[in-house]
Amino acid sequence: MKKLKIIFQALFRRLLAHWKKPAAPVVSPAAAPLPSLPVFPFPVHSGDLVWCLMPLPQKELDQIPEGHQIRPYWIAAVKADHVTGFYCSSKPIKKCPAASQFVISNAVTQIRDTHVDLRRIFRIPVANLIEPICSVPAVVQNQANKRLILQHRQNQNRPAFRFPVPLVPAPGDLLHSHGLILDCSEQSCTIVPRCKPNAEGAVGGRIINRVFYFNARQTQTLPLSELAANDIAGLADWELLSRIRLENRKTRSRTSLPKHKQNAYVRKPAPFACGQVLEDWSGQQYVFLCATRTHRYGYVYDDFMPDKLVCLKSDLIVTPERLPEDQLNDDLEALIEVQENPQMIQLLRQVQKQKDLPFPFLRSTPPRYRISAV
Repeated sequence: MKKLKIIFQALFRRLLAHWKKPAAPVVSPAAAPLPSLPVFPFPVHSGDLVWCLMPLPQKELDQIPEGHQIRPYWIAAVKADHVTGFYCSSKPIKKCPAASQFVISNAVTQIRDTHVDLRRIFRIPVANLIEPICSVPAVVQNQANKRLILQHRQNQNRPAFRFPVPLVPAPGDLLHSHGLILDCSEQSCTIVPRCKPNAEGAVGGRIINRVFYFNARQTQTLPLSELAANDIAGLADWELLSRIRLENRKTRSRTSLPKHKQNAYVRKPAPFACGQVLEDWSGQQYVFLCATRTHRYGYVYDDFMPDKLVCLKSDLIVTPERLPEDQLNDDLEALIEVQENPQMIQLLRQVQKQKDLPFPFLRSTPPRYRISAV
């Protein structure tokens, strides 16, 4: 019994020592490294035009001639590891309806007209980005948005995408609530209403595969604040707009009062002082006298007495020289003597009296230029 007790105590001590032994620290497995995102070769933004290797499987890419594998794409959106964009071509895209093609003019690209296929957006890997071409202005993106909106309304399978620019009304927009926008300014626009085909002054044209008629003789002006760009129903081409504008101009010319011929001789604020010497690209010098509603008048400056008035061009260069007072008086008298037109004589008499006071008569407020939407 004593021997068994000793064995039992030894086993108990071993078990006790094992239980008191500190547990080995738990070592967590190393965290798997996150996959690194691809680096863009150059900054890319929505609305940029970029040269890209066509995003096709290698077998399909090999079947395309080497010189045509790199194409321009109009970037729609930029993601973390890729971009999306529309396929572009320097020529009209075959089998692509005209309503689905959008043209970016060569004035924007500085290369040539670029035809964009708006029917599909492609996923383009970062590795396929080759070189930037240009950034397309917001006003052009705005017009493309209108085509995308119309396409998606007609076919829900088309891209429900818009470039991130505000929709702004522009000439050629057909609105459900008003009519066709003829012209736009900073704050208002001119709209021609729809009419029946047999109406007087009706001008017709095809828009979104339908023929619409507009009364070019009845226009209304509306502030832009009252127009909703989402109200767009179609886009007219420039040929239809030109015909409506032509008819509108004819109507205005028939209804407006004829201007009196004497209005052509009414003086207006001039860009130069009377007696200022101007010069053209060939070195010929002229003396400026006055400006009217239709022309700028002066005479050739030489060593002899002037014999006739001339209409001055607008691109003459101003020289530091200005004609002395006595010489200007003599030249004006000589010009008056040879005149036969009484309105012109009266004009030169006015210049003779007011030549010493070019200011404030010649002072004018700067013109307020109107910016029209494209």
